[in-house]
Amino acid sequence: MQTAVDSPRPRSFRLLQLAVLALWLLGTWALIDHLLIFPSTAGPGPNRDFVIELPGAPTLDEVASALTAANVLSDSDKWLRGMRLLQTEPALRSGWVAVNRAKSMQELMPRLLTNRGKSTVTLNIPEGFTRFDAATRYERFGVTKKEAFLAATLQPELLERLRIPATSAEGYLFPATYTFEQQSPAPTVVARMVTAFRNQTRSAFSRLAESRATARLPFSDHEALTLASVVEREAQRAEERPIIAGVFVNRLADPTFRPHRLQADPTVAYGCLGAPHAAPTCAAFDGRRITPAMVRDPQNPYNTYRIEGLPPGPISNPGLASIEAVVAPMAHDFFYFVASGGGRHSFSRTLDEHNTRIHGPR
Repeated sequence: MQTAVDSPRPRSFRLLQLAVLALWLLGTWALIDHLLIFPSTAGPGPNRDFVIELPGAPTLDEVASALTAANVLSDSDKWLRGMRLLQTEPALRSGWVAVNRAKSMQELMPRLLTNRGKSTVTLNIPEGFTRFDAATRYERFGVTKKEAFLAATLQPELLERLRIPATSAEGYLFPATYTFEQQSPAPTVVARMVTAFRNQTRSAFSRLAESRATARLPFSDHEALTLASVVEREAQRAEERPIIAGVFVNRLADPTFRPHRLQADPTVAYGCLGAPHAAPTCAAFDGRRITPAMVRDPQNPYNTYRIEGLPPGPISNPGLASIEAVVAPMAHDFFYFVASGGGRHSFSRTLDEHNTRIHGPR
């Protein structure tokens, strides 16, 4: 009795099987590439966080365009396909978003999406920034809200805990590069900056204490910090900081210079920033230009053209170099200085010499 034998499958059927397998492998590879390999590949750098602005309720295409324009995204088509597979469009962030050309898309996902938790950002707070400047930058990088940060810098309990002998943390927020977790509590950010200030300035203030007995002006730590904040805003070149500090010390200490006024433009500007309602002339302040009326206004508590001595407190957050300049100011007999170009200043001993530098010889 014969048994039936299966006939061999047609060649076309085997080719179809191979084609399906190839398609399956290609599809699997595409998924792996789009969802694993491409998102985890680091960018070319540099490793520096910066911010881009995204529109309200952005689309994936709008985000891809912004990332490509900022040289953060190397393959927008591949990124778009992967993001659409993950259905991420409803969770896209809007407004200012921190990005980094060296980080992978996977590392940047928490910054781009609202449902991927927190991430860390690294940002710089430059010398001479005010607490208002720092608050704006922290909000742009998603570290903490501007108003929350400003409120924390005025919080009496926090200031007492941080041993700040003033009603504001201005001056004690050390300028440096920081790494923070996004959406950090504002008091935590303030405390971190003040801790950096204590660590970095300990040696300088120790030398200040040692020199008080022989100093022309026996500044307290807070007074020295206040003057350093003015020096920071006036000096643009490192070598001029001790000279400018010496000018201010001469103005405050020399008995022949009357009245003892610093006559520093940045103090007037800060008065309109920190106490805008105290002086009527501050209503016209645009954040940059100081008007003659502002200079004449004695109601501005920071107006060192009308009020003798130091301003009520720091007008910026100085770097260590400006603090060192006040701890050891250069000894000279200059009382005046004026900008001479290139960030430099010309220094004068007399008012006539100073006016000649401003207006030229008569």
